[in-house]
Amino acid sequence: ESELAMAALLRSASVGVFEPTDAEIARQMDRADTWRTCPATRERIVHINQLAQDFYASRLPGSWAQTYLMERFGADLTGHPLVQPGHAPAGWTSLVHHLRRLGVSDTEMIAAGVARAACTGRLIDQFRDRVVFPITNQHGEILGFVGRRNPDAPDDGSAGPKYLNTGETPLFHKGDQFYGTPRPSTIPVIVEGPMDAIAVTLGGGARYTGLAPLGTSLTAQQAALLHGQSDVVIATDADLAGHVAAERDYWQLTPRGIDPRRAVFPEGTDPADLLTRHGPSQVAATLDTAEPMAHTMIDERLAILTEWEAIDQAAQIIAARPPNSWDADSQQISERLSVPFSTVREALARHAGTPIRAPQPPKPCSTPPACVADSKPQTATTGGPKLPTMRTHDSPANLTGQRSPEQFSRSTKPATTQRKQSRCSPARTRPARDQQRTYALVLSPTCTWPNNA
Repeated sequence: ESELAMAALLRSASVGVFEPTDAEIARQMDRADTWRTCPATRERIVHINQLAQDFYASRLPGSWAQTYLMERFGADLTGHPLVQPGHAPAGWTSLVHHLRRLGVSDTEMIAAGVARAACTGRLIDQFRDRVVFPITNQHGEILGFVGRRNPDAPDDGSAGPKYLNTGETPLFHKGDQFYGTPRPSTIPVIVEGPMDAIAVTLGGGARYTGLAPLGTSLTAQQAALLHGQSDVVIATDADLAGHVAAERDYWQLTPRGIDPRRAVFPEGTDPADLLTRHGPSQVAATLDTAEPMAHTMIDERLAILTEWEAIDQAAQIIAARPPNSWDADSQQISERLSVPFSTVREALARHAGTPIRAPQPPKPCSTPPACVADSKPQTATTGGPKLPTMRTHDSPANLTGQRSPEQFSRSTKPATTQRKQSRCSPARTRPARDQQRTYALVLSPTCTWPNNA
């Protein structure tokens, strides 16, 4: 307990404090060099982006984009201050000609990312035949844009990707920004795409703001934008990919002192669907009932893993939370697994004294003898720790792509304390029928069991 008390003090004092890595320092130096060679100043690029936004907004009324947004969200968003939608016409050079008339040079357009050179050398618009939304910072400056392809366009690649961002510029780096900007006195909600972010902002009233990573998983830079937030909700989709993304978000946010909650929308729907079908009240109600993400992750592991693996990984999840939650979470694990409270605390002490990090991906056993079961069956002893109970399933699924199906193995024998225990557990996953609640969790080889196990 003294070790945990010391770990709690250190965690409270150091949370959110990061020394820049060599890679981060190099990236900042590269960006500084980019500005030195840029043909336009930062203020000029911000101004060009605003000119582009004004152009897109003026082309929205009467366009397919206006109709599309009305059908998608059940309201006319023209001129909405939190969304600022626009329409990029289908022409190749509509914006280019407009900006030239305003005195913007070709090199400045390229530097701002609103235009690019075609293979013929001709300057063309970056966004064409798309509904466009500005990407802003906390000061309201437009850093770039994200555009959604016309839903009637062919899906053969000729019209480009479904969502297109401004390319990397001296001002805009997609891994550093969200679509959506945290607003004072509102709870940030991390979703998967811009449309979901808009739905959360519209449906959450004045209490929630939707934020969408721009075509990437949540990055450390994006998580840093949320540092200091007392509450953050993760509302990725209810499918397997959404669950995997939610777990990644947890391990990005907790080092910043954020203990996120998980909101689960009905399977097969997203915030935009819920807003259209059931209205803003249902979106807000779903967000209001979000539970701690850590509890969802712990439940999953207790249902899947062997006892010792479950204790170890649950302790790692608990250790990432604020120290004031450690006692209650430890007690819950102790009661649910019927193990001594001290056993959970020992596992927690191992993780609480180390930096917060996600569990490492499993590594295949390279030496078969290490994975061969003991020749002598192990038996649980009275008063001693329980042996891990091996839970078997009908058909393992390769959910993470880190191992081929041939590398997964399982036993068809019933799980009892009399069975032969392996010193290196084979990788297993939940059966395919349970994938709707399963994160990409593959049991890593565990060779740190008690000596009598």
